[in-house]
Formats: sequence, structure tokens, C-alpha cells
Amino acid sequence: MQDIKDTLKSVLKKIEVAARTSEQDEITAVIKNILSKDEFYNIEIKSFSKGALEISCNSSGWLYQINLKKQKIIDGVQEKLGKAKINKIYLKLKNG
Repeated sequence: MQDIKDTLKSVLKKIEVAARTSEQDEITAVIKNILSKDEFYNIEIKSFSKGALEISCNSSGWLYQINLKKQKIIDGVQEKLGKAKINKIYLKLKNG
């Protein structure tokens, strides 16, 4: 039989993952409204943790384009979801 401690850890981890996924979905919705359809189609939001958002771009051209809009994205997310939600965006090229 599983210890209560292990059960609580498991449940809390699931709650944390669900909350983080929900936050990432909210952020994704805001970003979708900020970027053009083509820009949004050529990125993938990889992760969100501790106020930092990681975005992968399909090409160096799209990475440059999104880099020009980083502050606009940060400002938009902060305006819609609160100042503490996001304060840094990391961009990288998709592999392959």
C-alpha cells in the first residue's frame, strides 16, 4: 500500500502540472491575439515556468520577426493576465 506521503506528493504534482498547463493555455490565447496568423502558425510555445516563456520558431526569419515583438508580447500578457505572469521570453529555433 502506498504511503500517504507518496500519495500527497503525487496528487500535488498533478495539481501543479494542471495549473501550469492552464496558465500556458491562457498565455497562448493572448499571444494568438497579438501576433498575425502567419507569425502564430510559425511558432510553438514550448514551456512556461517562473515567469519565463520559451518559444520555438520555424526559421531564423520567424525568430527575428518574433524577437521584434517580444516586448509587445510581454506587455500584452501582463495587461491581460497580470504583471507577475511573464517577464522574460526565450526564443530558439526548432530542431529539424
